[in-house]
Amino acid sequence: MSNKTISNHIELKDRISYLISERKKCEEKLLINLKDTVDTVIHPTTIIKQSAHDLAASKDFRADVLKIGINLASSYLIGKLANTLVGSVLKKITNKNSNEKSKGLLGFIGNLVSGKKDKQGGFLSKAVPSPIH
Repeated sequence: MSNKTISNHIELKDRISYLISERKKCEEKLLINLKDTVDTVIHPTTIIKQSAHDLAASKDFRADVLKIGINLASSYLIGKLANTLVGSVLKKITNKNSNEKSKGLLGFIGNLVSGKKDKQGGFLSKAVPSPIH
């Protein structure tokens, strides 16, 4: 109903009954929304499940989770292998226990390629000439 002028008693009654019915509809909608809100607060699993479902549908999210999983798994396996013979060889190659960059086989190769000298004047000092100052 539009906002028109009411000219008689019958139109006034009709308008009042229309407004009462609209108020009841609004109250019913409000009550339903309130119940949904209370259910969501008390039992948030529905929203969590829906959010997880939406995230799982995203290809970018799945790729990111896969990368994180692979990194965590490889870190875990290297940690487990660190106590074995293979792990000790990996430590020597990757220099996991040393704070110096020039330790280990990979550090040695990196120093050889970059031209850094060995502190003890070993092979690197003979293989790589020192720059003239």
